[in-house]
Amino acid sequence: MFELTKIVAEIFDLDYLQLFEKGRKRNLVEARQVIFYIAYKKINGLSLAQIGAKFNKDHATVLYGIKMVQNLCDTNKEFKEKVDQALVKFSMIERNKICYIAHPISDDVKGNVEKILAIVKQINLEEKNITPFVPYLADVLALDDSIPEHRKKGISNNIAYLKSGIISELHVYGNFISKGVAEEIAIAREFKIPVIYKSKLN
Repeated sequence: MFELTKIVAEIFDLDYLQLFEKGRKRNLVEARQVIFYIAYKKINGLSLAQIGAKFNKDHATVLYGIKMVQNLCDTNKEFKEKVDQALVKFSMIERNKICYIAHPISDDVKGNVEKILAIVKQINLEEKNITPFVPYLADVLALDDSIPEHRKKGISNNIAYLKSGIISELHVYGNFISKGVAEEIAIAREFKIPVIYKSKLN
């Protein structure tokens, strides 16, 4: 749903966070209805109620939106082109998600880097539709995590990546949540990026 929301927002020239608000402007409503339509058609296992819950809407609103999109596609060529464009882009992204790998680094930097590299290797070999994204590894090698200014800059870089809109999901690894990972989770939730916990926490 997150990737779909970003795609539709871009096509309708909106900030994707607007789609979660209560605005009733025509382009905002139509964009939201396109999300309902594509989610219902293309995302297996999602009910109308589950789709609506993402936007604080009930199943009847979602069903009405789907019917409106179908009607507009039959009568409005420009609108149909937007829907088709969203369908194509969503199909491409669904085949390859960019997932930010969140993992503790401090305390045992060398050991944690080795664990992260093992996670990246496993994802690359076993999860063909996921592109693991670990931008902070470069900062770990270039900066000194024990120096507060270096650590602050590294965390700032991570936040910039999460805010950029290129991340499909945030995957959390490790048996505890470090301060840095907690900040990454908070930013992901603020920007509606799905957070998936991949390890069992102590």
